[in-house]
Amino acid sequence: MKNKINFKKGFTMIEIIVVFAVIAILVAIAIPTMTHYIDAARNNELSANANGVYCAALVVYHETNAEAGSVKPSDWTDSSSPQSKRIKELSDVNPSNFKVDFDTNGKPVKIQVKNGTHTAILTPNSAVEIKKGTDFD
Repeated sequence: MKNKINFKKGFTMIEIIVVFAVIAILVAIAIPTMTHYIDAARNNELSANANGVYCAALVVYHETNAEAGSVKPSDWTDSSSPQSKRIKELSDVNPSNFKVDFDTNGKPVKIQVKNGTHTAILTPNSAVEIKKGTDFD
């Protein structure tokens, strides 16, 4: 008598469904966690950019103040002004993505930097505040 060995090839439908269900559960757990880390990284980048623009604005303020005697806030409002171009050069942030507010002496007192979805607001001696939206105050 011959013994026939019956080999199955492939997986049953139930096995495939179970594998897909396990993968779906793992994805459902991983996506919110990854989204949280991505948002935190974007906020950290925005905060770093705000600090970079503030430091660059102080450098430009001191450079300009040493050369010309005073900085006029009107010099900073145009993104094509030498001051804005110098800040971009120092901080690597596009002039259309930041706004610098000044006191009466022309010293930077408030920095706003935006990315695609959020705006970071930095004032000296305070933490960076990040808010939703890309409109400057």
